[in-house]
Amino acid sequence: MFGYVQPYIPNLTVGDYEYYRAAYCGLCRSMGSVCGGSSRLTLSYDGVFLALLRMAMMNDTPECERHVCPYSPIAKKNMLVGSPDIDFSAGAMGVLAALKIEDDITDESGFRKLGALLCRAPAKKWMKGADEQDLGIVSKTREKLALYYTAEKENASCEFSDAGIEASAEAFGEVVGMLACRGIEYENYAIAYSVGRHVGRWIYCIDALDDLTEDAKKGRYNAFISSYGDSLDEAEKLTLECLLRDESDSAMAMLDLADVNENSRAYRIVKNILTEGMPRIARAVLDGTYRKPRREDINKNSVKEDSFE
Repeated sequence: MFGYVQPYIPNLTVGDYEYYRAAYCGLCRSMGSVCGGSSRLTLSYDGVFLALLRMAMMNDTPECERHVCPYSPIAKKNMLVGSPDIDFSAGAMGVLAALKIEDDITDESGFRKLGALLCRAPAKKWMKGADEQDLGIVSKTREKLALYYTAEKENASCEFSDAGIEASAEAFGEVVGMLACRGIEYENYAIAYSVGRHVGRWIYCIDALDDLTEDAKKGRYNAFISSYGDSLDEAEKLTLECLLRDESDSAMAMLDLADVNENSRAYRIVKNILTEGMPRIARAVLDGTYRKPRREDINKNSVKEDSFE
């Protein structure tokens, strides 16, 4: 995934922010255990959202421990450990990245294809690691992503792309929805799928909009180019912002129906992401002011003492 699904940190409590950082570092640690150390390079905020959503749905309350970070080995960091939902999300991130590399080897050319070829060997290890954890997602994710890639390719030659946007967004939404609800039981299964589906649709659209100008210059396929050209006027930005807000609002409306502990940190952070983080990211992307996050961003303004209480 792409790293757009982030909280609005100023409106998190200190404890919730520290918990989010611990989830981020815990996911990174788990990716090393499940898929191998190189898979950590694919870590993203979207993966943390997936883990927190599943934790909220499953009432998963992992322990927090201090461990050495391989990217900053001088000091130990808080990390959530012993969570099946974090381990699941770690495997899911590795599988998604490995399948994207497989697709790039087939469809890309030049430096992109070369980069994918160089990553093929470690990507196989990521898939093998997820398989060994018996997460049950490799074949299902491959199947769902195949539908997504097919939708993209079928719509690449369409003169008008409104239908193409919808088909591709829905296909990617199904990928995220499947990962969000895997293993969840009873009514929360359908709710988790719906929340993941709306977030997946949002991710597809925001990523395409963020790359709109660059894709137009380089002649790459982008579902929005046929309908909007290589730039957006203010009316188009407002329309798209409303459409994106509808996806995040729909996800939050479904989450409100879930049988969860609304006082849990995982739930509060997920709610912040859906109601505040995603709308602000959408506005920044449409305004052209969005800066893609870096790994070290999550560790800025850290609090040394345990602030969870």
